Amino acid sequence: MKTKFVTTIIALLCSIISWAAGNNRLMISLHSEAKPNLQNNTLGVPAIDAVAQQFGCTNIHAIKKGKVYVLTLADNANMQEAANAMLATGLCKYAEADAAATIGEWKTTAAAPTDTLFYQQWGLHNTGTFSGGTAKAGADIDLLRAWDVETGDSNIVVAVIDAGIKSNHPDIKERLWHNRLEIPANGIDDDNNGYTDDTLGWNMPSDTNNIEDDHGHGSHVAGIIGASVNNVTGMTGVDQHCRLMILKGIDKTGFVAYSWMIEAIYYAVDNGARVINISAGGTSTISILQDAIDYAISHKVTVVAAMMNTGSELKMYPAACTGVIAVGATDAEDKRASFSTFGNHISVCAPGHQIYSLSHLYDTAYVMMSGTSMATPCVAGVAALLLAQDSTRTPAQIKNLLESNAEDMVGESKDVAGFDKYYGNGRVNAWRALTNARLSVNNVATTEQWTVYPNPATDKLYISGVSTDSYNVQLVSITGTVVYTATCTGNATIPVAQLAKGSYILRLQQGDSVQHTSVVLR
Repeated sequence: MKTKFVTTIIALLCSIISWAAGNNRLMISLHSEAKPNLQNNTLGVPAIDAVAQQFGCTNIHAIKKGKVYVLTLADNANMQEAANAMLATGLCKYAEADAAATIGEWKTTAAAPTDTLFYQQWGLHNTGTFSGGTAKAGADIDLLRAWDVETGDSNIVVAVIDAGIKSNHPDIKERLWHNRLEIPANGIDDDNNGYTDDTLGWNMPSDTNNIEDDHGHGSHVAGIIGASVNNVTGMTGVDQHCRLMILKGIDKTGFVAYSWMIEAIYYAVDNGARVINISAGGTSTISILQDAIDYAISHKVTVVAAMMNTGSELKMYPAACTGVIAVGATDAEDKRASFSTFGNHISVCAPGHQIYSLSHLYDTAYVMMSGTSMATPCVAGVAALLLAQDSTRTPAQIKNLLESNAEDMVGESKDVAGFDKYYGNGRVNAWRALTNARLSVNNVATTEQWTVYPNPATDKLYISGVSTDSYNVQLVSITGTVVYTATCTGNATIPVAQLAKGSYILRLQQGDSVQHTSVVLR
């Protein structure tokens, strides 16, 4: 397995180096004063068109009309000189050579049986037994309890920027986003969004509407987010109802161009996505990519990206871009996967080792893969659940809910208290995120007249600062169940060791006065 991993990485690096050496694609981002009118491979901006002609431009492709374009220059063009010449016009915010990224997949195994596979999905519900190896009960995202709070909303669209989808797979075909403004196969751009017949999404490498997966990575990633639930066979996705917008930004060899990712981000935002999943990344720091991320965030679109699989502290983008939820991988024992890239930009970890999901090879097929590519859609699915719960939430609020409610100190000694560069804020817990989010949604009031400590608590909760008059205390679960009640006088002690871990509301009533505060039991 080690040899296969090394061979795969060498092959990927060789393809990237080869592409980089022959790369003649220049990305430019225009200032607002430039007024382009793309026609016949000219932008209609004389200064820019003159530079393009100087360097043998043969094609101009709009990533974001009026803003970002990719120019294919002559094979022997000096890309740095071309970039400098574009910047010298004063009309370009950025001019950067296109770059290569890779997918965050580490390895695959043979196809799994096509019968019900939820028992194999340890990342969603870990009982401590797993056919793929040793496991630790509870080392999962606590999804079954999370579904008691929220199962998803079909109005929430998750864009999957990846290798496409096996669109007729019975576990995913009912979950795909449809562009209702586009009339299928009429050869007309009905919604005037710049893409003709984009009824299910778009293929950026071929600039067509063919979103079929010819690699395998895309179907696997999409299935983790939104495979159909309770349809008797197969597996289950994290979100039961969200729609999946398929944007093919990875070709059949696994190659990823930054320009494809960037174009897909703009498409996702402009066509209604609320979450973007990117299980790919590269080492190049390209300003136009950060611009696209900023555009998404400013339009209330949450971006989730893979830390990638170098097993080192190497920064990979878009995970290292500002505002992104960067995801590392854990295994069935809650340990950081050895391949998972780490660093100070990591947000959280999620299950990413030996993960079952869809195969692209034939209908009803499933396969096991490992990588931060698999951890990332797990987090994207939870983000979609949080938006289903409250669609007004911003990317910053989603990021904070995921980070602040992650389970800390679950792994090896490197998983220290609080943030660390190996696990980030911890392993994602969907139930905690949703229950604590519900507390904020309900606007539970706090009080300065009395104190509850410690919070979080493990064995006992103490109440102090209450007058000597008699009062009633209730501890209420987030689903509204009263789990403890007592009548007290003065300071009080509440035993909580036997109660389930999670978020609760502590209700104190004294006469006609009723006050609340939120508490967490660990």
